[in-house]
Amino acid sequence: MWVISARMCMRMASELLEMHNGGKHTILADFPPDFPQEYVTQFGKRFNVVTRDQINSDESMQAEQIVGAIYFPTGASTVSRDYLAKFPNLKVFSLFSVGYGFLDLDAFRERGIRVFTLGDIQSEDLADWVLGVMVMVSRRLFEVNQQYKQDTLGFYQDKLWPFLGKQVSGSTLGIVGMGSIGYQVALKAKAFRMKILYHNRKARSREDELSVGAEFIPKFHEMLPLVDFLVVCCPLSQATCNLIDKREFDMMKPTAVLINVARGKIVNTAALVAALENQTIAAAGLDVTDPEPLPNGHSLLNMPNVFITPHVGASTVTTRDRSVEVCINSILAGIDGRSTETELDIELITGNRQGDI
Repeated sequence: MWVISARMCMRMASELLEMHNGGKHTILADFPPDFPQEYVTQFGKRFNVVTRDQINSDESMQAEQIVGAIYFPTGASTVSRDYLAKFPNLKVFSLFSVGYGFLDLDAFRERGIRVFTLGDIQSEDLADWVLGVMVMVSRRLFEVNQQYKQDTLGFYQDKLWPFLGKQVSGSTLGIVGMGSIGYQVALKAKAFRMKILYHNRKARSREDELSVGAEFIPKFHEMLPLVDFLVVCCPLSQATCNLIDKREFDMMKPTAVLINVARGKIVNTAALVAALENQTIAAAGLDVTDPEPLPNGHSLLNMPNVFITPHVGASTVTTRDRSVEVCINSILAGIDGRSTETELDIELITGNRQGDI
């Protein structure tokens, strides 16, 4: 007598439903409201795409079909063990992001679910944003623009001198986190003839350092008094949460500018506000904040020496086009048992295998 387990029944049902869907794998994707329809269509050509709303209306059928998921993180994103339990046949999880700190990686490891990110696809765009904001903030271009629009003639008559900015070329840049993003920042900053210092868990190769003219500073706090611009590019972890707090701001030059394109929680928000109000530092450029988004009326939103964008540093048409391709290829690779350079080594990250991360 044949005994068929519940898991085997679910797998058989999933295979039958895949045949019913024209051979397309079924994936979960809750697209953001403003996600371009052309991208939705691209996913639809390769997969049978379902949303959580569809699952809620037909949970017994849809959830068991799903073998892959595309996840679009928000400021309050979290993917827990309970979330994964809803999808018994899930094999691959593709993030429409570079960061993955909101995932319960132990739960993914235990289930054997493979996780893919966008890798370093956003590095050049973020580095472009950093250099652009560096010039805008230090030269006070945003302030000048606003003042000039309000009173063109009056600005020429008596407001030119009060808005003199600071030269970027030849200044000293400090980079916190010399991964892909940090390295791209250094590469572009070289064109400004900047002196480039960096702090990282370990030094880059001598070849890498020479190619951008960067100097490794082993002790983070020794770098702070030296820099005119401090650019935060490191991942968020227990070690980097509130890495930059009151003590760190007090070590910086009063003319220094903080730029953060990493994660909001790396910089203590209250300490940043105080440092700006007390002129402990001169200005800040932020693509990330804590909380994110900031509530209306927050102090940072009302400061003329703070330039903020809502986590759009890597939002360009070119990168979004490539991101869709990466997500599609990641899901197909994960289902087929292939790997790509954007796959997370979960065993290593969660400490279940030795190595240097």
